[in-house]
Amino acid sequence: MIPLAAVVVALALLAVRRPWAARVVQLTLALGVLEWCRTLFRLAGGRIRSGRPFVRLVIILGVVTMLAVFSILAFQADGLRRVYGLD
Repeated sequence: MIPLAAVVVALALLAVRRPWAARVVQLTLALGVLEWCRTLFRLAGGRIRSGRPFVRLVIILGVVTMLAVFSILAFQADGLRRVYGLD
């Protein structure tokens, strides 16, 4: 429940146009990236050990992880920097 609450709060913070709000959202996304990486290695390792196919799982979770990374980097774009006052 705590990760879900963090995501809901981060979504609400997107409406707050202040630098601290953007940084909290970025921190939440970074924690999400770590969780996706942990999940990827745990699930892929289990599939490899059991001899089941794992490539599709790695591709899907890898793409999800990269999307979260790109979301963090999006706050460095000029438009979002201007909206949140990140100068």
